[in-house]
Amino acid sequence: MRTVFLFCLCLAMQFFSAQVMSEADGPDYWAVNGIAANSHLNLRAGPSIEFSIVGRIPGGFKSLVNLACYPNFTFSEWERFSDAERKLAMEMRWCKVRYKDVTGWVYAKYLTEGMPLDLN
Repeated sequence: MRTVFLFCLCLAMQFFSAQVMSEADGPDYWAVNGIAANSHLNLRAGPSIEFSIVGRIPGGFKSLVNLACYPNFTFSEWERFSDAERKLAMEMRWCKVRYKDVTGWVYAKYLTEGMPLDLN
């Protein structure tokens, strides 16, 4: 019984280690794209419009710190997707970001690779 427990524990540790590593993939910074400069992108408490708004990010802002995106697919998984599956995956994708001192989630459709604030 102890051997089964240790085996399951090792598998769980490998899964969570891989998950943490995969969350680190992608750019270090996101830029807000597709939002007018005089408008804003809502920063939410969770990865859905059902969550409350915790902040507003101005259109065109280029230095959101990337903390993770969900769902996160590997390149090999992405390669196997059909066009319809890729479209659905992008429609589902939300990214956890830090804007100033606020951490929250934004809809990935409005993000492109950004840069550190001091390089803007």
